[in-house]
Amino acid sequence: MSSKIIKIKISQELSGLRLDKALHLSLSASPQSASSRSITLSTKQFKKLVESGKVLNQIHDRLKASHKVQAGELYICELTDIFSTDHPQLTANKKSTDPNQLDQRVAKKNKSYWEIVWQVSKQAYQDLTTQEQSFIPVDIIYEDEYFMVVNKACGVPTSPTIDPKRLTLFHYVLGYLAQGQTHSSSVLTMPYLRNLHRLDKGTSGLVLFARQATVIKDLAYLLERGMINKRYYVICHRPSSGPLFDFIEDQTLSSQGKNSIFKFEAYLQDLSKLKSNPLALKKYSADTNRDTKRDHQKQSYWTVVNRNGLYSRTDFSLLGLSKNYLFLEAHLYTGRTHQIRVHLQALNAPIVGDSLYGKTNEQAKRLYLHAYQLGFSSKIASKQSQNYKFSAQLPDLFHEEFPQLLSTPTIKN
Repeated sequence: MSSKIIKIKISQELSGLRLDKALHLSLSASPQSASSRSITLSTKQFKKLVESGKVLNQIHDRLKASHKVQAGELYICELTDIFSTDHPQLTANKKSTDPNQLDQRVAKKNKSYWEIVWQVSKQAYQDLTTQEQSFIPVDIIYEDEYFMVVNKACGVPTSPTIDPKRLTLFHYVLGYLAQGQTHSSSVLTMPYLRNLHRLDKGTSGLVLFARQATVIKDLAYLLERGMINKRYYVICHRPSSGPLFDFIEDQTLSSQGKNSIFKFEAYLQDLSKLKSNPLALKKYSADTNRDTKRDHQKQSYWTVVNRNGLYSRTDFSLLGLSKNYLFLEAHLYTGRTHQIRVHLQALNAPIVGDSLYGKTNEQAKRLYLHAYQLGFSSKIASKQSQNYKFSAQLPDLFHEEFPQLLSTPTIKN
């Protein structure tokens, strides 16, 4: 097979990602991929290209697949014989690529684990339906044969952890699906279920689940490309300085009272990546006035950096304010770990109840962050394209703890 040379320029949205993943996402979104090529490369295939020296930058450095890319960088890729040995369209006779069969092979590796999850899930949901409960961990917003949208309660983890018996949102949704099976089958089998994204344990709101393996690729693509509209309600501390402070002052002094958007862009980095760089760690500690030794003990702690981080963007709208607090809408354009929490900490406006990024001695009943809206447009399982939009009401505790803040007139767009 003859070689094909393509050039890929890294966009700002992909800055900070691994080289192999950034190349895959760039090519899949490029017009040349759709118009001139019927076969696209996966992240795994790009990794093999990089490792074989077939991917170079402008100065022809030898690169690693784990190299973190930056916006504006240009990469030259030589696509040689990888199609003839790797692409599933050309190896269908060698092994099956049916999503259900692939999933079965993966499941066999953890059969005992998923058996426990399945048994615990059925019992957990039965307990909810047979006992009077003041705490309901899951609220089904929408479901069809292909996907579900679920409203998660605060304090519930999204996905199964190392301990399969630890109850999560996944367990409760799986148990809910088991209840539906009792009407049509005497033998209960574990249904297909995958959560497409996660919310932090303390965050409430909408989570998207796939019910069939065939829709995973379509929905995951929308998430990776930022094509799913995710909006949050958040109550945070009112800043006394910084760009968000200036924005609020402008909003409150404006005679027209119109609500513009405060766009915040930043590069994020896991603090653990700074451990090997004492100078960067010292600067981080001085800039944020945080105890880095305590932060090191956290499983995941992210911070804003000047470069070599993951690009992130959140748009904030001011919905209400009081002397000490703000009520904001946060619109996510990227889905980085702890993104809203890190952004508001960097803006001197940490979320109320955030024990990790907020005030260390603050007493609050919960993390006041709620994923209230989720929407997208897509062809699910090759059906006609549809527009989906889902919402979840603000939890009662927001109104109970901040009645005046939430009753102030919302500044209109």
